[in-house]
Amino acid sequence: MKKTKSTLAIGTVLTLLTIVLAACGRTTNPGGSASPTDSPATYPTGADQIVLQMASGGGFVPMQVNLAGYPEWTLYGDGTLIVPGAQIEIYPPPALPAVQVQHVTPEGIEQILAAAAEAGLTDGDAEYTTMLVSDAPTTIFTTTANGETSEIAVYALGFTDEGDALSASEKAARATINAFASKLTDLQSWLPKGSVAEAQIWEPTALRVYVLPPAKASDSALEQPDLKWPLATPMAKFGETSAAMVDYRCGVVEGEELQQMLASAAGANQLTNWVDGKDRANLIFRPQLPNETGCGEG
Repeated sequence: MKKTKSTLAIGTVLTLLTIVLAACGRTTNPGGSASPTDSPATYPTGADQIVLQMASGGGFVPMQVNLAGYPEWTLYGDGTLIVPGAQIEIYPPPALPAVQVQHVTPEGIEQILAAAAEAGLTDGDAEYTTMLVSDAPTTIFTTTANGETSEIAVYALGFTDEGDALSASEKAARATINAFASKLTDLQSWLPKGSVAEAQIWEPTALRVYVLPPAKASDSALEQPDLKWPLATPMAKFGETSAAMVDYRCGVVEGEELQQMLASAAGANQLTNWVDGKDRANLIFRPQLPNETGCGEG
């Protein structure tokens, strides 16, 4: 059959359109190969904006543990990654927790978010709270990508993923999330070389200070010498209570007061009591993350 000019023109347009659409739909995935659907996620870029955080809390632990509790992993939009540092094996432990910081490149952040998406952490809020063991903590993953924030809560993550109480879908989800959590602790093993800088000691710009009743050592050999309260504000008037803090007070120190408090706390441990005149108290110190304000959540 003889083709007319109009038929040839329509065929040419359709061919060109197919090529353009194919090119637009093809991007490079984290592994470097072409994928028809994957594209780098967008994410907030602020130094105080969370891209991904893994934090655990709750469970049957003393109140002091939850007060001093620190997220296991927090990545901010400017590439700042803050994690707990190595803790010295000594009792009583130091009063100031060890915290370290690293920097992650934009390429590294993109690949972390791609892995988070594969683990189902960017698909909206979800809870996996089937009771597997008693008094275990809940791990919460907060991920912000493509303009949406997803919060995934997993009870007793990593304790056990077996048992008749778990559905097949929850068992699979737990296994995938647990594998992702393990990857977060070893970024150098799977991110491109140079994506993560060497860890350094993190120096916070603010410190939460909790004022509790005096600590009592279980053994006289563990009793610690008292330290003097270093701030101009009387210890008895420092911080505030709230409906959730009836047995203790909390305040935030920064600037010059922060340096005074850090210098004094450097020689303290968790059983050290502090005195100010006739007042005596135990203090818990918790460096404040960039996204946090006051004594509440950021």
